[in-house]
Amino acid sequence: TVATSLNIGFDVIGNAVTNQAVGGVDEVRLSNKILSDSELLAAATATTEATVTDSTLGLWHLNENIKGVIDATGNYNAIPTTGLSIVDGKFGKAKAFTLSNIVTLPTPLPMNRDYTIDLWAKFPLANTGAWRTLIAKSSGKYHMMVNVNGEIGVYTTGWLTSGFDLDTVSAGWHHVASVGLGTTTTFYIDGAKVGNTIATKITDDI
Repeated sequence: TVATSLNIGFDVIGNAVTNQAVGGVDEVRLSNKILSDSELLAAATATTEATVTDSTLGLWHLNENIKGVIDATGNYNAIPTTGLSIVDGKFGKAKAFTLSNIVTLPTPLPMNRDYTIDLWAKFPLANTGAWRTLIAKSSGKYHMMVNVNGEIGVYTTGWLTSGFDLDTVSAGWHHVASVGLGTTTTFYIDGAKVGNTIATKITDDI
């Protein structure tokens, strides 16, 4: 277990915010275990928002009618740098990310090296002409990133694609998950396995 801070919807390299995702995000969850295929399918077909379990490190419903971001575990609340727009979400309300409205979790999270990250995102994600970050650690290390061609993957010292083009999914809310196990990160869309990378997101912090 290693402590790391996470960014939702952007990265920071040096002192510059970069590689923002633009679009709606709902129900961000970090789990300190490998969620099984059946658990991910259940999450993708759920009709109500997720609940905290023993393996939940953080769970952000993003449905607050305020500008803040509250962790359902009570441990990792965050304040957006410039506030977020509140929009209709997958479950109730969600937050809309723009080029300037972003969220960082300032308290380090003690994540296991084997982990699951899942969330709901509203597609299509705006094509900004740049890379689009869903979940990242600052300084150019990404758990869940979309490149300019729409492929989802991870970035460590270089780009590692899953081979799946997120720009091909239908318009609307879709469940997106990444599972880091050993030397592989596997990606799921709507509970279905769509590809993997040859390495996990991280060598030094998760």
